[in-house]
Amino acid sequence: MTSWITLPHLFQTGMVWQQKARIQLAGHAGPNSTLTVEWTRFPLDPQSVSPHDPRYGTLFTAAVDCDNKGAFRVELPAFDASFDPCELMVSDGTHKICLRDILVGDVFLFAGELAQSGQGATSVPASMHAGTVPAVQPYLRQLDLLASGAEMVWTSQAHFEPSEPGQGWSLSALAQHFGRDILPDIHIPVGLLLFAAPDRRLRDFLPDNRKGLYRQLSALKGFGVCAIIWSGYPRDLDRPDKLQEGLMKLATALRSDLKAGRGSDPAFILFHLPTYSAGQRCFFEQTLGNEALTYVRHHLAAPTALVPVSGLHSSHPLATLAERLRLVCLGLLYQRKAPRSAPECESIELVGGKLMLTFSNIGEGLRLTRDDSRVRGFTICGPDRVFREAQAKVLYGVRVMVWHDAIPNPVAVTYGFYDLQEHANLISKDHLPIVPFRSDQEESVYALPREWMHCDDTAEWQVFAGSIKIQLEKANKSEGEGSLSLSYQAEPGQSIAFGPWIDRPSDFPPLDLSSAPRLILDVFNPDLKEKNLSLKVMGIVAPGAREIETPAQKIIPALRWQTLAFDLQPFAQEIDLAQVIRIQLVLQDKSSRGQLYLDNIRQT
Repeated sequence: MTSWITLPHLFQTGMVWQQKARIQLAGHAGPNSTLTVEWTRFPLDPQSVSPHDPRYGTLFTAAVDCDNKGAFRVELPAFDASFDPCELMVSDGTHKICLRDILVGDVFLFAGELAQSGQGATSVPASMHAGTVPAVQPYLRQLDLLASGAEMVWTSQAHFEPSEPGQGWSLSALAQHFGRDILPDIHIPVGLLLFAAPDRRLRDFLPDNRKGLYRQLSALKGFGVCAIIWSGYPRDLDRPDKLQEGLMKLATALRSDLKAGRGSDPAFILFHLPTYSAGQRCFFEQTLGNEALTYVRHHLAAPTALVPVSGLHSSHPLATLAERLRLVCLGLLYQRKAPRSAPECESIELVGGKLMLTFSNIGEGLRLTRDDSRVRGFTICGPDRVFREAQAKVLYGVRVMVWHDAIPNPVAVTYGFYDLQEHANLISKDHLPIVPFRSDQEESVYALPREWMHCDDTAEWQVFAGSIKIQLEKANKSEGEGSLSLSYQAEPGQSIAFGPWIDRPSDFPPLDLSSAPRLILDVFNPDLKEKNLSLKVMGIVAPGAREIETPAQKIIPALRWQTLAFDLQPFAQEIDLAQVIRIQLVLQDKSSRGQLYLDNIRQT
């Protein structure tokens, strides 16, 4: 029957209704008319249900009066989750609206847009198109709140389309991954509301922006959702203070407007920003932005969680991210044996010149990623406030001990406190990375990752002259996971030179050696012949660059590790040691052929 009774576009046939929430239904009809509102539940299998079962039939009916402009509002009671289809009917006796196939479950609002980290493939694994997908398809439904009126329709996805090459990740794809994965765990219908817009900043979503997007959420006021998931943009990082302020404002407004009558407050879940440098204005842009997100997690008066995006090394990173979100939701919303947020440092204790750290949300304990044997990502500082890469050890899976041999009285610690956090390798046994942090915000000089100093990764090194085969040798080392095994040969009189990758502006800014201009390294000479090693350093000297070379150090023919030291302080007047852009190790071998092991480079 044709009707001129109108409801917000959110209320449609095939929608998902938030469980255990008294939802406000508002609309328009004839001025001063009286409406009948009914809620009816039908069994999936009528043959198995008695006609007298009180769980079915008309569960709610009310007479509602419209005002002189035709506006009406009615609050429906809270309903339990069910796969049984329900029907909502609104009638004035002549006209009516009937919404069918309504499911009652949990509704999740995904807001913002997913910022791609640039790691791995974006395609959906083939397994997602089979097996469990058809089983959950009728009970997983989605609505795009920013679609045009004709396209704003509740849909049930029959399968999950892979991302188009070069288009990155969409928040819609993540939501679908998540919905598919969590539905079998919670055994209730799942609704996905999308409030996502590409190429927008946080301010475009704020409620006080009259030209922003928030006004399009007016239909959701009083509807109720169980959780709000926010994913932001790297371009919001230019002002971390504004990011923090804006997120607090947005989270407060969303939770107030989407809290149904007598229902519980919706949870607020924040995705960290991806671990790549967005602007190159500051090498800690991402880190400071994520620090703002951590602030919101601890200061918002609501169930709140963080989901990190670092360490997505799998071939299907989007599925990995959805799995992290699923775990957090199970712990935060459903009190399952799962983390309520990503692990965070919660206390620091100084014990005998070493820092003892404890962490929250670690579940069954802490471990390292992949096959790593060395904890990476920690730095500490003494009273001079100059942070240096530190050693760390996981104790019984529950605490972490952090120290530096040259810092007897550490006063502060950081973890993963730089934009490229991929070397930070501490995770929970639930596969959730530790949230990067710094223990205080005192003015300091922060350390950048220098994995090349450990000589544990051949990808960190390059050849400048000669023919050199660089391999990782785990059986012969002076520290860490292994050493670099260098097999070399060159033409008579030709140099043999190699060094770390420190001159890639996309990865690292110029290397600062000014505070500790003495480089020390360990070498092992398996050949029974004497060799010499010198250090060649290129630094910035306005308006260009200049290269210096240290005196050669003798490598003795002995089957043991030997320590060599290269002092750069005498060259401080010739080059800027704070702006080093290249380091080369130059090997002199009269035979132009041989082998050398290198390990444990450090500054003093």
